[in-house]
Amino acid sequence: MDDLKFELNQIVKTMITKSFTKNLCGFSYFHV
Repeated sequence: MDDLKFELNQIVKTMITKSFTKNLCGFSYFHV
């Protein structure tokens, strides 16, 4: 059960990081 929770946490973290990076790049692009 803990393994599943850990996997889920990793996936969520990755998704948030990717989303954040994408938004940051988009923000930078529009403000150059």
